[in-house]
Amino acid sequence: MAEVTTQELKELILTKFSELDKKSDLRAAELDKKIDVGLAHVATEIARLDGKIDTLQGNLEGKISTLQGNLEGKIGSLEAKVDSIDRRIGNEEIVSRSLFIAVIGGLVAGLIKFLFFSSSFA
Repeated sequence: MAEVTTQELKELILTKFSELDKKSDLRAAELDKKIDVGLAHVATEIARLDGKIDTLQGNLEGKISTLQGNLEGKIGSLEAKVDSIDRRIGNEEIVSRSLFIAVIGGLVAGLIKFLFFSSSFA
């Protein structure tokens, strides 16, 4: 067997390193290309989703403003009804107080007549 010299060993090692360096450069280029393609795909998807989000946001804002207008109308209607009920209750309270005062006044008048004037006519 022939003995390998250190010079041949150095050349062999340098050759192998060179081959590995070329392979790693090719791999790095392939990976960079795959990464660029993946990033382009992700950017496209993000743009598509952003468009959908903008559309949905516009639809939701329209629906919210419509519902808000409906609610404001219903709130105004309810406020009018509450005011009407409040006036009715106020009127009924006045009538009840007046009736109570009239009944008490009648009772007092009847009591006075019974106590003071009933014996004089007998």
